[in-house]
Amino acid sequence: MEISTVSAMISLAFALLGAAGVYGTDVFFCVVGRAALTRVSDSALVETMGRFHEVADRRMPIFGVIGIGGALASIAFSGVSWPWALSAVAAQVLGIVVYRSVAAPVNAELTRHARAGSVAADARAPQARWDGVIVLRVLLMASRWSRSLLHSFGRRSEVPLKGLTMNEPRSRRSSIRWRRLSDRASQLSWARGGG
Repeated sequence: MEISTVSAMISLAFALLGAAGVYGTDVFFCVVGRAALTRVSDSALVETMGRFHEVADRRMPIFGVIGIGGALASIAFSGVSWPWALSAVAAQVLGIVVYRSVAAPVNAELTRHARAGSVAADARAPQARWDGVIVLRVLLMASRWSRSLLHSFGRRSEVPLKGLTMNEPRSRRSSIRWRRLSDRASQLSWARGGG
């Protein structure tokens, strides 16, 4: 395997892992966190979410950096599927814009109240603003993650099979792949005593 192919696969893995960290966190709060927070007191909401944001705002950016850096690196190593990687980066950047404009100020406000041990008169209003964009953030990260996966499939199609050139018709390449896969399955079955 060529160094550029290995580099592209490694950078794509970082892109997927970075996106997965952010996506998983956002999905958790979209599906579980929002519903659970409606059942707690205002003081519990401020204390819990303020402390969550106090920690998360320091630790979560690394996942965004890894995801965007991996996607940009995979663009550098990709010759065919770079539009998918570029659209993945665009989706993540748009997610960051939504986060910075709506969620980050809410995070700062709840963290400030949690540190001071105070509860604002309208404690649920900031959380409602945060909740108002979490579904959009999840959809943007799902788009980003799926586009990275599509980019990875594009990378796989660039790696030619031994003895075949990429100038071969796609149907011929596919039939040869299936025949080789079938031959390998038969060999494994025979080795296990199956025939």
